[in-house]
Amino acid sequence: MSNRVYGLKSIIFILIEKSELLIESQQTLGYGLYINNNKLNERCISSYRGIDKMEWYWWGVFIVVGFFVLGHYQNKVRKKRLMEKYRDARIVERLMKKMFWQGQSQEQLLDSLGKPVDIDQKVLKTKTKEIWKYNRTGKGRYGLRITLENGEVIGWDKK
Repeated sequence: MSNRVYGLKSIIFILIEKSELLIESQQTLGYGLYINNNKLNERCISSYRGIDKMEWYWWGVFIVVGFFVLGHYQNKVRKKRLMEKYRDARIVERLMKKMFWQGQSQEQLLDSLGKPVDIDQKVLKTKTKEIWKYNRTGKGRYGLRITLENGEVIGWDKK
């Protein structure tokens, strides 16, 4: 008597394609499934299906928790980098909350909101004026426009 171990695809093939199971008594099919007197033990199949669903459930939980841990770690690293750069807890907290304010430098704005979608720049005799555009809502439309003059925030238009 030879013991044969089958994978899940083999079990499905056996159940669907073969009307008779020509396997000797008490051979294991893997995953805890057995053939008893040429009939597949239904109780084992149903318990396997339950385990399969539970495995997917736990994998889903594991992935969600993994994303939370990864996000927390990234925030921690970002906060540490900003503290080393600015050495001011109030500024770092504002940057972490993605805030912007009048008098904010161009570099702080980049650290707060990131790179803008588009920049309009006007160079005048005594100053440089830029409009940084964020949150594109349509062609030529943006949810947030921040005006910088000589590398410092002077105002914004939020829609």
